[in-house]
Amino acid sequence: MTIIAVVGGKHSPGATTLAVALAGMSEDQPTLLVEADPAGGDLAARAGITFDPGLLTLAAAGRRGLTEQLLDAHTQILANGARVVLGPPSPEQAATAIGGIGRTLVPVLRARRGLAVVDAGRWDPRTPVGDLLSAADAMLVTFRPTVEGVEHVRSRLGALERLTDRVIAVPVGERPYAAREVAAVLAPVEVHAIEADARAAVAVGAGAPFDRWLRRTGLVRSVAGLAERLQLDRAEVTIG
Repeated sequence: MTIIAVVGGKHSPGATTLAVALAGMSEDQPTLLVEADPAGGDLAARAGITFDPGLLTLAAAGRRGLTEQLLDAHTQILANGARVVLGPPSPEQAATAIGGIGRTLVPVLRARRGLAVVDAGRWDPRTPVGDLLSAADAMLVTFRPTVEGVEHVRSRLGALERLTDRVIAVPVGERPYAAREVAAVLAPVEVHAIEADARAAVAVGAGAPFDRWLRRTGLVRSVAGLAERLQLDRAEVTIG
Protein backbone atom coordinates (compact mmCIF):
# COMPACT_ATOMS: atom_id res chain seq x y z
CA MET A 1 0.00 0.00 0.00
CA THR A 2 0.93 3.60 -0.53
CA ILE A 3 0.85 5.22 2.91
CA ILE A 4 -0.32 8.81 3.32
CA ALA A 5 -0.15 10.32 6.81
CA VAL A 6 -2.26 13.28 7.88
CA VAL A 7 -1.22 15.34 10.89
CA GLY A 8 -2.55 18.59 12.26
CA GLY A 9 -0.78 21.73 13.31
CA LYS A 10 -1.81 23.48 16.51
CA HIS A 11 -5.36 22.39 17.42
CA SER A 12 -5.11 19.91 14.46
CA PRO A 13 -7.78 21.62 12.31
CA GLY A 14 -9.23 19.48 9.54
CA ALA A 15 -6.88 16.49 9.89
CA THR A 16 -9.57 13.86 10.38
CA THR A 17 -11.85 15.43 7.77
CA LEU A 18 -9.05 15.40 5.20
CA ALA A 19 -8.09 11.81 6.04
CA VAL A 20 -11.69 10.59 5.71
CA ALA A 21 -12.14 12.48 2.45
CA LEU A 22 -9.02 10.99 0.87
CA ALA A 23 -9.99 7.50 1.97
CA GLY A 24 -13.60 7.70 0.86
CA MET A 25 -13.80 9.68 -2.35
CA SER A 26 -12.93 6.92 -4.81
CA GLU A 27 -13.55 3.23 -5.31
CA ASP A 28 -10.74 2.77 -7.81
CA GLN A 29 -8.46 0.92 -5.42
CA PRO A 30 -8.60 -0.80 -2.04
CA THR A 31 -8.33 1.88 0.63
CA LEU A 32 -7.86 1.64 4.37
CA LEU A 33 -8.18 4.49 6.86
CA VAL A 34 -6.31 4.05 10.13
CA GLU A 35 -7.51 6.37 12.90
CA ALA A 36 -4.30 6.61 14.92
CA ASP A 37 -4.82 9.86 16.83
CA PRO A 38 -3.07 9.51 20.23
CA ALA A 39 -5.53 12.05 21.67
CA GLY A 40 -8.36 9.60 21.00
CA GLY A 41 -10.58 8.87 18.03
CA ASP A 42 -13.62 10.93 17.04
CA LEU A 43 -14.80 9.12 13.95
CA ALA A 44 -16.94 6.45 15.62
CA ALA A 45 -18.92 9.10 17.51
CA ARG A 46 -19.28 11.27 14.42
CA ALA A 47 -20.46 8.34 12.31
CA GLY A 48 -22.77 7.00 15.02
CA ILE A 49 -21.08 3.60 15.23
CA THR A 50 -19.13 1.71 17.88
CA PHE A 51 -15.32 1.83 17.93
CA ASP A 52 -15.20 -1.93 18.56
CA PRO A 53 -13.83 -3.67 16.53
CA GLY A 54 -11.05 -1.24 15.87
CA LEU A 55 -7.55 -0.22 16.87
CA LEU A 56 -7.97 -1.34 20.47
CA THR A 57 -9.11 -4.86 19.60
CA LEU A 58 -6.51 -5.09 16.82
CA ALA A 59 -3.71 -4.23 19.25
CA ALA A 60 -4.92 -6.88 21.69
CA ALA A 61 -5.30 -9.55 19.01
CA GLY A 62 -2.01 -8.69 17.31
CA ARG A 63 0.30 -9.03 20.28
CA ARG A 64 1.85 -12.17 18.80
CA GLY A 65 1.95 -10.84 15.27
CA LEU A 66 -0.24 -9.24 12.62
CA THR A 67 -1.53 -10.60 9.34
CA GLU A 68 -3.68 -9.06 6.63
CA GLN A 69 -6.55 -11.32 7.64
CA LEU A 70 -6.31 -10.21 11.26
CA LEU A 71 -6.23 -6.57 10.20
CA ASP A 72 -9.34 -7.03 8.06
CA ALA A 73 -11.17 -8.64 10.97
CA HIS A 74 -10.82 -5.45 13.02
CA THR A 75 -12.01 -2.98 10.39
CA GLN A 76 -15.42 -1.48 9.74
CA ILE A 77 -16.93 0.19 6.68
CA LEU A 78 -18.13 3.78 6.75
CA ALA A 79 -21.20 5.00 4.88
CA ASN A 80 -18.89 6.48 2.23
CA GLY A 81 -17.51 3.01 1.51
CA ALA A 82 -14.12 3.48 3.16
CA ARG A 83 -12.76 0.64 5.25
CA VAL A 84 -11.47 1.94 8.59
CA VAL A 85 -9.65 0.88 11.73
CA LEU A 86 -11.40 3.05 14.32
CA GLY A 87 -9.52 4.54 17.23
CA PRO A 88 -10.92 4.46 20.78
CA PRO A 89 -12.01 7.82 22.23
CA SER A 90 -9.81 7.43 25.32
CA PRO A 91 -6.40 9.11 24.89
CA GLU A 92 -4.76 6.59 27.21
CA GLN A 93 -6.15 3.61 25.31
CA ALA A 94 -5.42 5.16 21.92
CA ALA A 95 -1.81 6.02 22.72
CA THR A 96 -1.15 2.59 24.23
CA ALA A 97 -2.70 0.75 21.28
CA ILE A 98 -0.82 2.82 18.71
CA GLY A 99 2.49 2.49 20.53
CA GLY A 100 2.06 -1.25 20.83
CA ILE A 101 1.08 -2.00 17.26
CA GLY A 102 2.56 0.72 15.05
CA ARG A 103 5.81 -1.02 14.17
CA THR A 104 4.18 -4.34 13.28
CA LEU A 105 1.39 -2.63 11.36
CA VAL A 106 3.75 -1.01 8.84
CA PRO A 107 4.85 -4.18 6.97
CA VAL A 108 1.27 -5.46 6.88
CA LEU A 109 0.11 -2.22 5.25
CA ARG A 110 3.02 -2.30 2.81
CA ALA A 111 2.14 -5.82 1.72
CA ARG A 112 -1.41 -4.83 0.77
CA ARG A 113 -2.52 -3.38 -2.54
CA GLY A 114 -3.98 0.12 -2.67
CA LEU A 115 -3.88 3.09 -0.32
CA ALA A 116 -3.58 3.50 3.45
CA VAL A 117 -4.45 6.86 5.00
CA VAL A 118 -3.24 7.36 8.57
CA ASP A 119 -4.99 10.01 10.66
CA ALA A 120 -2.23 10.75 13.17
CA GLY A 121 -3.86 13.69 14.97
CA ARG A 122 -1.89 16.68 16.19
CA TRP A 123 1.82 16.60 15.45
CA ASP A 124 4.03 16.11 18.48
CA PRO A 125 7.69 15.04 18.33
CA ARG A 126 6.94 12.53 21.11
CA THR A 127 3.99 11.01 19.27
CA PRO A 128 3.59 7.22 19.52
CA VAL A 129 2.63 7.23 15.83
CA GLY A 130 6.26 7.72 14.84
CA ASP A 131 6.65 4.31 13.17
CA LEU A 132 3.68 4.95 10.90
CA LEU A 133 4.78 8.50 10.12
CA SER A 134 8.30 7.47 9.19
CA ALA A 135 6.86 4.84 6.83
CA ALA A 136 4.64 7.35 5.03
CA ASP A 137 5.22 8.11 1.36
CA ALA A 138 3.87 11.61 2.02
CA MET A 139 2.78 13.59 5.06
CA LEU A 140 0.01 16.19 4.91
CA VAL A 141 -0.01 18.89 7.59
CA THR A 142 -3.27 20.78 8.11
CA PHE A 143 -3.41 24.21 9.75
CA ARG A 144 -5.22 27.54 9.73
CA PRO A 145 -3.54 30.10 7.42
CA THR A 146 -2.99 32.63 10.19
CA VAL A 147 0.33 34.13 11.23
CA GLU A 148 0.57 31.80 14.22
CA GLY A 149 -0.69 28.80 12.25
CA VAL A 150 1.96 29.23 9.56
CA GLU A 151 4.69 29.82 12.14
CA HIS A 152 3.78 26.67 14.04
CA VAL A 153 4.09 24.65 10.82
CA ARG A 154 7.33 26.32 9.78
CA SER A 155 8.91 25.58 13.15
CA ARG A 156 8.12 21.88 12.74
CA LEU A 157 9.13 21.35 9.12
CA GLY A 158 12.63 20.15 9.94
CA ALA A 159 11.34 17.40 12.22
CA LEU A 160 8.66 16.37 9.73
CA GLU A 161 11.07 16.24 6.81
CA ARG A 162 13.36 13.95 8.78
CA LEU A 163 10.51 11.45 8.97
CA THR A 164 9.41 11.41 5.33
CA ASP A 165 10.65 12.57 1.94
CA ARG A 166 7.51 14.50 1.02
CA VAL A 167 5.68 16.99 3.22
CA ILE A 168 2.72 18.97 1.91
CA ALA A 169 1.37 21.90 3.91
CA VAL A 170 -2.43 22.02 3.73
CA PRO A 171 -3.97 25.30 4.90
CA VAL A 172 -7.67 24.98 5.67
CA GLY A 173 -9.19 27.95 3.85
CA GLU A 174 -7.41 30.98 2.45
CA ARG A 175 -8.18 33.61 5.08
CA PRO A 176 -6.53 35.72 6.20
CA TYR A 177 -3.71 34.47 3.95
CA ALA A 178 -4.06 32.86 0.53
CA ALA A 179 -2.19 29.70 -0.44
CA ARG A 180 0.32 31.64 -2.55
CA GLU A 181 1.20 33.81 0.45
CA VAL A 182 1.61 30.77 2.67
CA ALA A 183 3.75 29.10 -0.01
CA ALA A 184 6.07 32.11 -0.10
CA VAL A 185 6.74 31.70 3.63
CA LEU A 186 7.07 27.90 3.65
CA ALA A 187 9.04 27.51 0.39
CA PRO A 188 10.27 25.13 -0.87
CA VAL A 189 7.63 22.97 0.84
CA GLU A 190 4.59 22.17 -1.29
CA VAL A 191 1.37 23.95 -0.33
CA HIS A 192 -2.16 22.93 -1.31
CA ALA A 193 -5.14 24.67 0.30
CA ILE A 194 -8.46 22.97 0.91
CA GLU A 195 -11.64 24.95 1.23
CA ALA A 196 -13.02 25.81 4.65
CA ASP A 197 -16.67 24.71 4.47
CA ALA A 198 -18.15 23.92 7.87
CA ARG A 199 -21.28 22.21 6.56
CA ALA A 200 -19.42 19.97 4.13
CA ALA A 201 -16.74 19.23 6.73
CA VAL A 202 -19.34 17.89 9.16
CA ALA A 203 -20.67 15.50 6.50
CA VAL A 204 -17.27 14.41 5.22
CA GLY A 205 -15.83 14.04 8.72
CA ALA A 206 -18.69 11.72 9.69
CA GLY A 207 -18.01 9.43 6.72
CA ALA A 208 -21.19 10.41 4.88
CA PRO A 209 -21.67 9.09 1.33
CA PHE A 210 -20.32 11.31 -1.43
CA ASP A 211 -23.67 12.25 -2.92
CA ARG A 212 -24.22 14.80 -5.69
CA TRP A 213 -24.31 17.76 -3.30
CA LEU A 214 -21.19 16.77 -1.39
CA ARG A 215 -19.20 16.11 -4.55
CA ARG A 216 -19.99 19.62 -5.75
CA THR A 217 -18.74 21.36 -2.63
CA GLY A 218 -15.53 23.31 -2.69
CA LEU A 219 -14.13 21.16 0.09
CA VAL A 220 -14.45 17.91 -1.84
CA ARG A 221 -13.25 19.51 -5.07
CA SER A 222 -10.16 20.87 -3.35
CA VAL A 223 -9.40 17.51 -1.71
CA ALA A 224 -9.81 15.83 -5.11
CA GLY A 225 -7.22 18.25 -6.45
CA LEU A 226 -4.86 17.33 -3.64
CA ALA A 227 -5.38 13.63 -4.31
CA GLU A 228 -4.56 14.20 -7.97
CA ARG A 229 -1.43 16.06 -6.93
CA LEU A 230 -0.45 13.09 -4.80
CA GLN A 231 -1.02 10.86 -7.84
CA LEU A 232 -3.18 8.48 -5.89
CA ASP A 233 -5.43 7.75 -8.85
CA ARG A 234 -8.11 9.52 -6.84
CA ALA A 235 -8.97 12.00 -9.58
CA GLU A 236 -11.54 9.53 -10.88
CA VAL A 237 -14.07 11.03 -8.50
CA THR A 238 -16.99 12.24 -10.56
CA ILE A 239 -17.43 15.96 -9.94
CA GLY A 240 -20.67 17.54 -11.08
